[in-house]
Amino acid sequence: MVANTTRATAGWYAARPAWLHVAFVGLHAGHAGLAAWLGGGSPAWVAALMSLTCAGVLAVRCGPRALAPGVGLATVAVGAFLLPALPAAPGFGALFLLKLVFGFGVHARRGA
Repeated sequence: MVANTTRATAGWYAARPAWLHVAFVGLHAGHAGLAAWLGGGSPAWVAALMSLTCAGVLAVRCGPRALAPGVGLATVAVGAFLLPALPAAPGFGALFLLKLVFGFGVHARRGA
């Protein structure tokens, strides 16, 4: 995650339209699906996690820049409290959101 949140990558993300950033996030559905399969989750869990992740990235990228950190952390908190924990990987959902919404999304807004 550290390598993906450098100043150079923030500028790269910021220079791309929000829809492309959401498409990039969508490519991570395979990670969520694999975690659910190995961790005891369901396809509905993957759908909920990916929906929240994409919505969070859109909110961070399209909302006011000053609110981006708060929106990113709120998205992580909502996921941590509302998504059921995977039996074999209880922190996966929150870390996934932290990486993709807060790590990539908020950092891209800072590079804008």
